Amino acid sequence: MRRFKVRLRKPLGTRPTRPHLLEKRGRITRAPGRKRGFWRLLTITARFFCFLLPAAALLIFLAKDSLNPSPAEVSVAVAARSGNSGKLYRVNEQGIKYSGAADISLMVKADVISHVDGDTVKVRIHNPPTGIDEKETIRLLGVNAPETKHPSKPVEYFGREASEFTRGALLNKQVYLAFDWDLRDQYGRLLAYIYTSQGQCFNARLISEGYARAYTYFAFQFMDEFRGLDQQARKEKRGLWAE
Repeated sequence: MRRFKVRLRKPLGTRPTRPHLLEKRGRITRAPGRKRGFWRLLTITARFFCFLLPAAALLIFLAKDSLNPSPAEVSVAVAARSGNSGKLYRVNEQGIKYSGAADISLMVKADVISHVDGDTVKVRIHNPPTGIDEKETIRLLGVNAPETKHPSKPVEYFGREASEFTRGALLNKQVYLAFDWDLRDQYGRLLAYIYTSQGQCFNARLISEGYARAYTYFAFQFMDEFRGLDQQARKEKRGLWAE
């Protein structure tokens, strides 16, 4: 019988303990299927990256402009976050007839820092546009609350209630300012509609709840609406119209 010389990797009498190793003619060898599986996996991985990397490069190239905005785009974004688009939001230029149709996202944002009376407050304006100071005294447009601090008149009926209502509703609150035809009154106060963060026009609320009259001596965009609110408050005897 022909004899073969066998070179063993392990002592005689032992067997492979790993299933992927085979014993052939006394030698311990690796199963051929295991090697083919490894190369197949390597090939699939290489093909995957060959498609993935070009696609990723294309997406980065297309998104380059959005990832690197121009200085002008940065300025617009900052202005939008601050509630100031760089210009005054005038309701007469928007053709709005109803106060509830105004868009507060286009208005100037401000903080009410002190209150004067029922229809006058002082504000600090965020990034004030041209023609507006950082600190301004706001005279609410289209309303006339009873006097409490007139230099030559006594405190009028329901004046303290109206003043306290405005103080409680606006003081230390963030508000939005909209404007109309006239920007300032004869005393240099800024004429504005004040909107809350919920989008409600505070000027209209003052009239509707009977804390002020509609001031119709000078034309303004919401005159018809405010006149109607005034008549409704009188009819329902709210606030200063109560008996």
